[in-house]
Amino acid sequence: MASISLLGDSWLAGTYNPNATKEIADYTGAIVSNAAIDSNIAEYVLWQVTDYFHRVGDIEYPATAIIDIGLPDFFNGITQDQVKRTLLKIVDVLKARHMDIILSCPADVSSHDELSERIANGTLYGAMAMCIAVRDYSNNRKFLTIVDLQSRLMIHPELKREGDCVHLNNMGFAIFNFALATAYSVKMQC
Repeated sequence: MASISLLGDSWLAGTYNPNATKEIADYTGAIVSNAAIDSNIAEYVLWQVTDYFHRVGDIEYPATAIIDIGLPDFFNGITQDQVKRTLLKIVDVLKARHMDIILSCPADVSSHDELSERIANGTLYGAMAMCIAVRDYSNNRKFLTIVDLQSRLMIHPELKREGDCVHLNNMGFAIFNFALATAYSVKMQC
């Protein structure tokens, strides 16, 4: 049976997106495990995947990692170039295990204030240059799929968690989860 591992920060972790695991499993029919952690940074995700495969070895079934990482890095002064270098290492680990990747592209901001300002003036975009560089590094567009939805959802007031410029409400996260599940389903059909 196919499996999906959720890795990254609060957009997949249970605190803010409590239905991520269940909704993605329901939409895809895959076994979904969730290792995402609020405020997680890319370096820790690298440690997670490296440590996990060191302990269990290769996975024998079709497996996919859905990764949402970057915003906590950017908010803590870690540059996109540093995050990209870490993501390239994560890609190497997962590619060696024949796992596919769905990469949720983070919003291109470096602070909460900048995020609020860009949302207010409608100039919030994804960090696509970084995400495309990671995808191109993999040399295989089927292996790594980019979902550029985070910044697009954050600009809609009706989808935002009240008083929180970073996270969505349950309806917003339901859309996010459905989009990730759809990207997975399309990937599996190819």
